Amino acid sequence: MKTLISILSGKGGVGKSQISVSIAQSLKQEYSIKCFDNDSQVPTLSKYKSLNVKHLMIYDIDQDGEILPETLDITKLDEIAFEIENGNNEIVLVDNGSSSFNPFLSAFSVEAIEMLYQEISNFNFIVVIPVTADITTHKSAFEILTRYSILAKYIIIENYHFGKFDFFNTEIGKLFEANRSVIINVKLQRYTDSFLKMHEKMRDLNLTKEEALDSKIFQLIEKSRIRKMKKDFDDIFLTIIDNLICDSEK
Repeated sequence: MKTLISILSGKGGVGKSQISVSIAQSLKQEYSIKCFDNDSQVPTLSKYKSLNVKHLMIYDIDQDGEILPETLDITKLDEIAFEIENGNNEIVLVDNGSSSFNPFLSAFSVEAIEMLYQEISNFNFIVVIPVTADITTHKSAFEILTRYSILAKYIIIENYHFGKFDFFNTEIGKLFEANRSVIINVKLQRYTDSFLKMHEKMRDLNLTKEEALDSKIFQLIEKSRIRKMKKDFDDIFLTIIDNLICDSEK
């Protein structure tokens, strides 16, 4: 089964990289996976060496780390399609920066996705969309749904870090209910400061949760917190995506 998983949002700072790392490390337990970091400004995913991530620079950046729009090279995204068609991995995962949102939608147009469905038997296209209380993220989700409609399966992630909300009770959220959507609530605010500091420590060291559990840098109490974070977040992804893939094989 070939599966493309794309983490997409036109809004920055909504947790795309955190989600990408969690999905990648959870899926590695059962699947062969190839990861791409399509974020020119903050390529967080590619810093995790054990995930064997390919960083795609579709933009050049200046000395201040700002994107130079005139340097856009959308052809570099062809490498993702090539991996899907010809690679040996079951899953191709792409973490898209907010600046690469529109280029990804352009490169992986409806026509491109339809061609992949025609060329690859049992091809799966899963779009993971983080949304927050910011209405901008809802509009971004709507743009994705408008583009792909029922060609994709959608995982909507409610990130409560910026305030509580109920996405599926919004006008845009209701449109997803009929489009094979799954909802995962990411309630970061329920964790204490010690849990958030744990996440920051792993992020600063570029360690996945599995690597942190094997590391001598972390104390027993810290590892206990990591296991809880893994259970509350990573393991959910593995179950959800397992189910989506199994449903496609029926």
